[in-house]
Amino acid sequence: LFFIRLIKNKHPFSGDKTHLHHLLLRKIGLAKTNICISISIILSVVVMIINIYLALIVSAFLYSCLIIYAKKIV
Repeated sequence: LFFIRLIKNKHPFSGDKTHLHHLLLRKIGLAKTNICISISIILSVVVMIINIYLALIVSAFLYSCLIIYAKKIV
């Protein structure tokens, strides 16, 4: 996101509404957004306890799925 802002000639530390949680909030509401993010965090922590490398893969996969889901409903 830092580099995208630089490419668009925006200040790299300025706020915007392009983060995943903003997309989810706009489309599915606060309660469902909290559930999605909570489940992702819980699964990531459980997997991290088992194996740190697997946790990185699972976290990246969950984040990607949430982004794809959020963009489909935009």
